[in-house]
Amino acid sequence: MNSNVHGGGPKKKVKKSFLRTTLEFALFIAWLVCTGFAGYYVGYDPSKVSCPEATGLDAKIRASVASTSTAAVQQVTEPCPQAESAPSTSSSDGSIPLPPLQKKEGYTFEELDQLWSCSHAVGNMSTLHEQILPKNIHMEKTKWKSIITVEPKAFFDKYLSQYPGDTRAVQPVVVFSHKPLNSFDEMGEVCKVLDIAVVPDKPGVCVAVTETFHDVASYHMLHADRQADGSFALTSNFVDGRVLPEEPAYAAARALILDFFRFGDEVQQAMRGVPKHSNGKVVVGVFVDDAEDMELFLNSYASANKHGVSKGKFCVFTTSQQVSDDLAKSGIKVIFLPQLSRVGRSGATASLSPKLRRHFLQAWLAFAAANHLLKVLWQSPATIWFDRPDNVVHAHPVVETLWVFKGREDQRAAPFFVSFDFFIAQGTERPVHLLHELLMHFDLIIAWDSLDAVAAYRLSENNSRYGTTVYVLPPTQILHAELLKHQPDKLRHAAEAERHPQAIVLPKHFEDVARTQQVLRDAGLWFL
Repeated sequence: MNSNVHGGGPKKKVKKSFLRTTLEFALFIAWLVCTGFAGYYVGYDPSKVSCPEATGLDAKIRASVASTSTAAVQQVTEPCPQAESAPSTSSSDGSIPLPPLQKKEGYTFEELDQLWSCSHAVGNMSTLHEQILPKNIHMEKTKWKSIITVEPKAFFDKYLSQYPGDTRAVQPVVVFSHKPLNSFDEMGEVCKVLDIAVVPDKPGVCVAVTETFHDVASYHMLHADRQADGSFALTSNFVDGRVLPEEPAYAAARALILDFFRFGDEVQQAMRGVPKHSNGKVVVGVFVDDAEDMELFLNSYASANKHGVSKGKFCVFTTSQQVSDDLAKSGIKVIFLPQLSRVGRSGATASLSPKLRRHFLQAWLAFAAANHLLKVLWQSPATIWFDRPDNVVHAHPVVETLWVFKGREDQRAAPFFVSFDFFIAQGTERPVHLLHELLMHFDLIIAWDSLDAVAAYRLSENNSRYGTTVYVLPPTQILHAELLKHQPDKLRHAAEAERHPQAIVLPKHFEDVARTQQVLRDAGLWFL
């Protein structure tokens, strides 16, 4: 039978007219324009942070603040308000008081939003975007085309983004440029930082001493404070509390390090059992050391499960047989390390506090995971989730280390003020070296009685000397309860806020192990 009968054969193509093709193309362009405008107005959500009206000289730089750091660098931002309930210090020229960086009673969630969203340039801004010229009024004999002042908040957000978002600068930043500049918007994507030292015997004379890339902090920082007579004097950096270890700390650290070498291979082998996720996704690691930790963690998982996070996202590390047995049927991956159950509990470490023992094991496990090229987001057992962990990671810059901000009360942790309660250290060379340093300097952690302070101290040096990349998470996105002084009403308010954080991080209270659970119950964050 002829296959072409009854229309079974091949059909002829209908050729479109030129007019029809043109009309279709015009309608397609019109559709793109309409959907583009609609998408802009539907998705446009300017920051709801309420920055106050500036007065005096600062009124010249008043502007609203966008919700992201990218938008923040496109405009000049305004100073944050002074908190009424805490003392403040004056700016360098005495024009406007600075808001406090610590509050004994803790911040509110809105105050933290302002502290991290508004500018902290509260000094004299009358010279903003002005050209600074040498005494001969020209720069032909220099290599610079422009020397201009810019607003510091925008500068920090774009070029020094590794520092916490509440970092202060009380005067405009001076930018030396090899091309003509009239404003901050004309600056390129890459900027180097000139380290400036003020010569103390010649007041007002500055000397450029070195040049570094913008993502590497200055390693040698010289402070030149103005004295009462107007002269300058070089002063040392803050060292209060940075004490040297004594023999008991050395002895305990030696014993711990011997255990590290004794069981190091076994711990490294155990890392093979940690789940791996593709496409940059993380596994959430938790060190659960006892029954109290386990109950806090189960509540943490319950909070994550409410947002669709599966059991396979978590991996529990424990030295406790009880924890291992109790979680065996839960479906959550457990890495049981019984050989570490006596670490920090015998011999020279018998007097070691449970907190310091936990710190050593936390640092050890983080090092072993990074050394095994694992991407682990480490959380405290009591962390409360309001979003998926991968959304936290993907919403921020790709860096080697990502940390929660703990607050500025411990000056030994300057300038990053980070915490081991919530962090990621990528399995690359520089983070691995950083974590190894913490283990090898555990005598210092014992002497300071703080893993967080020493971690921030070593992180600062690694960032400045080796370029280890850092991002400190805004507390409006990952909120450490220390900033709210663990007050249940403030935690509840943060959790119920319209733009609530993605997670709230609570540490373990070793002085009162039941306190963390009670705080969570009182805040309405207990889900078991």
